[in-house]
Amino acid sequence: MEDYAKSFHRNQEVKAEDQKYYVKIEHERTYRGSDKVAAGMKKREPQTQIHTIVSRRDVTNTYTLPQWPSTRYPK
Repeated sequence: MEDYAKSFHRNQEVKAEDQKYYVKIEHERTYRGSDKVAAGMKKREPQTQIHTIVSRRDVTNTYTLPQWPSTRYPK
């Protein structure tokens, strides 16, 4: 996350501890009803999947963290 924090263009330095993010790790996954297999059946093989969600606002909710200087957010 430290490298990701460096990609933000702000007047001040953004650090990893300034970011608000959530990480979800799934070790087992199941088939959906739209698949040709019965819905809810566990998938074979290793199915590790990582989801990372990063907020547009900092930890204190006082400023936005746009990655591009021209990005504008409505207030």
